[in-house]
Amino acid sequence: MMKKNNTMIIKLKYLIYVVVTCLVMTGSLSAALPWLHTEGGHIVDEQGKRVLLRGVNLGGWLVEEMWMVPFKTQPPHGAPFQQIKDHDSLWRCLTQRFGQNEMESMRHAFRENWLQESDFKRIRAAGFNCVRLPFLYDLETEALGLFYWLDTAVEAASRHGLYVILDMHGTPGRQSNEPHTGKEQNNQLFQDRALVQRTMDVWAKIAEHYKNCPTVAGYDLMNEPMGAPNHATLYLVQDHIYRVIRQRDPRHLIFIEDGFKGIEHMPHPHIADWQNVVLSIHFYPRHANAMEEFLQKILRFTAALRMKRMPLYLGEFNVEPHGNAQGMKRFVNVLQADGISWSMWTYKTTGHKAKRSLWGLYCAPKKLEKVNPFKDSKKEIYKKIKQYRTEHCEANQELIRLFQETK
Repeated sequence: MMKKNNTMIIKLKYLIYVVVTCLVMTGSLSAALPWLHTEGGHIVDEQGKRVLLRGVNLGGWLVEEMWMVPFKTQPPHGAPFQQIKDHDSLWRCLTQRFGQNEMESMRHAFRENWLQESDFKRIRAAGFNCVRLPFLYDLETEALGLFYWLDTAVEAASRHGLYVILDMHGTPGRQSNEPHTGKEQNNQLFQDRALVQRTMDVWAKIAEHYKNCPTVAGYDLMNEPMGAPNHATLYLVQDHIYRVIRQRDPRHLIFIEDGFKGIEHMPHPHIADWQNVVLSIHFYPRHANAMEEFLQKILRFTAALRMKRMPLYLGEFNVEPHGNAQGMKRFVNVLQADGISWSMWTYKTTGHKAKRSLWGLYCAPKKLEKVNPFKDSKKEIYKKIKQYRTEHCEANQELIRLFQETK
């Protein structure tokens, strides 16, 4: 009976959000943000005024990367569980212990507590005007469907004057071997036409759903598609997705990533017949001088892209582990001076001290014990999950002031 009640409560919440979301999509709940489009190599609003997207990634919420969420990953010696490495193995372990319905209830509780309405208010107060929302296509296979959590975020962002970039972090078949695709060592997307078609189908649903919603700045087709065998295949697949979106939604920005294969291979948008396309790249320094080298390189490429009339967006970046707050501030200032939009990684993490790390605007203190998926009782799991609300975390005030000062 308890399991059935949990499921009924979740579904009732979904019905409430359906009503609220309808108001958001029609602009009835709050003043709508202006629509964005590209013009002359820049992102602009409806009056042609240049818009610089200053964003933060909502990592860990719908894509559980184990280094940044509060779960233990190593099973006890001799236990009948595998190591938890990603979204798939995390929830599979809890299903193994508690069954499908209870696992779904736990996952719902984690998401409700990890990110709340108040977090969007904090993000806006810190000087941001945008959030990049990583999600997995797997939402479509969940009981609440593809849009419950996406709508939750879009509705909250709308109330606080924040744009949302919808970022498919994990595609059907996965676009690389990385665990942040939702299932590591898979990388089947670029080898299977049926998986490409399924990815297109999911994006078609998303485009149809949000086509009249200006709060959504645009669609990031796939995060870090490093699994593509070459740049020709990479852009061919993204072109297929682009066209199925445009059949339903001619208006939103579309963000196309280079998959670390080099932005010089990006097709000319005029030749490809792409409209409102933004090139997206990511940056994490691999050595002490990497930041300076990257800044010089990115400024050269920005000039080349503007000849193609295509804006550049730094969808993920941080200066860890080779930088500091002063370096972060200089990095952001250089980007903004050249009109480059950006979203830092990330809003919230666990396992990092707020005074020492630049990884999160908020970090969970060590006194908050991690969930042990292999041993904890249901009661213990729900209790620990509630402790990871941002109100219990430590704010990285130096990092927050940095972004406020660069506004």
